Amino acid sequence: MMKIVEAFSDISIDSLIYNTSLQENCVILDSSSYVKGQGEFIYLCVRPVYSYFFKDNIFFQVDRDGERIDIGENLFDYLNQFLKDHYRQLDSYIGFCGGLAGYFGYELKDHIFKFKDSKKSYSYPDLFLGVYDTVVAIDLKSDTRYICANGLFTDQDIEIEEIISLLGAASSVDLDHVNLTESGFFSEKIEEIINSDFFSDIDKSEYFEKVQSVKAAIYRGDIYQANFTRRLIYRGQENFDLSQLYLLLRRLNPAPFSAFVKTKELTILCSSPERFVKVVGKLAQTSPIKGTIKRSSDPEVDLANKKALESSHKDRAELLMITDLLRNDFNRVCEPGSVVVRRLLESQSFKSVHHLVSDIYGRIPASLSSIDLFRNCFPGGSITGAPKIRAMEIIEELEPVSRGLYTGSVAYFDFSGNMDTNIVIRTIFSSEQGLALQTGGGIVFDSELDQEFEETIVKAASLVTLFKKANEIVF
Repeated sequence: MMKIVEAFSDISIDSLIYNTSLQENCVILDSSSYVKGQGEFIYLCVRPVYSYFFKDNIFFQVDRDGERIDIGENLFDYLNQFLKDHYRQLDSYIGFCGGLAGYFGYELKDHIFKFKDSKKSYSYPDLFLGVYDTVVAIDLKSDTRYICANGLFTDQDIEIEEIISLLGAASSVDLDHVNLTESGFFSEKIEEIINSDFFSDIDKSEYFEKVQSVKAAIYRGDIYQANFTRRLIYRGQENFDLSQLYLLLRRLNPAPFSAFVKTKELTILCSSPERFVKVVGKLAQTSPIKGTIKRSSDPEVDLANKKALESSHKDRAELLMITDLLRNDFNRVCEPGSVVVRRLLESQSFKSVHHLVSDIYGRIPASLSSIDLFRNCFPGGSITGAPKIRAMEIIEELEPVSRGLYTGSVAYFDFSGNMDTNIVIRTIFSSEQGLALQTGGGIVFDSELDQEFEETIVKAASLVTLFKKANEIVF
């Protein structure tokens, strides 16, 4: 029986997140701010009983002692069986109380669709999932903190004591004094900062040429849309504390599907606004985002921007295509007749941008699982294009380096069969290659070159601003 205790009442959320982020193979699933029905909890995951990785086409397990066991290549079948073997019914309103949590890299498309190996430009694993028998959950509505101990693999009381010692004693962090209201999101100098502080793998003229190539593929009838992106690598030599950097990011650009994940080879600081797929019981949901316009500090201009997005023929067509694609993805797994679109092409406002969003629901049959749904929908259509397979092939041809984790997913799968996942966008990646981010947008037939390039700048603005702000803040 799961044991739930209240703890950490005298420790700030900043401190709990910071202390969690210091641990290797940690996962922080972070709402950044309370949003009813979308961002009500923060989940802190440390001390995995096992860690699973997929690297060089081998799926393997590492235990707490560092012992490795190679499992093979059929990772989704293994994960399905693992969750079936350890199934338990949990009725807690807390949500994620234990299970698998980690990331799925975009390049797992090669494994799912049997593509040839991508032109990989990184060495970190394409997948990391920890088995977390004990999880800390922070209820943002009531500001209550819980430790949820399952006892499936470990002694509950010992694990609770270890978690309290680990997260409660390391450091005390308080950022209440930090003023990030003037964030620089609306600065006209973002492109100038990018050009001076970042190296782009595609410059403006190359970007225009490649967008024209996407439009040519649309004209030929190969695709309707492709999501085309470029990578920005930070030029600076600052030795940032990534844990502190994440604390700044979650304040600077709060987003409902933020995350921090740290492994030996990769650390990600994610402020994603986009849910990929969610399952509660057998009810499935996906919420694709397309169409972007920047916010303004002037309320009248901001409202005008929002209305311009809502009436944009191009942006509405872009999201409509992806809504249809994901509806079809759901129909391959969900019960016949159960797939419905409940919200279509509605605007949603975030701190730095307005987006258009749809919500699609379906019901998974008893014979299938959340893993089955995830495998059939991955990678998300909003960051590939339509039709999905041909769009991914064109992306592979035009983008100079492989995406790695970018536009993959951070996810949890609990012991009751529920899951929630995001799309890894608005994210900083730290690896042996340094600090990088990636930005792009959906290209359709009537895309205009200048507007598409401007969208990449708007989407990068919060992350670019973060680097500037990090040099000004004293912790």
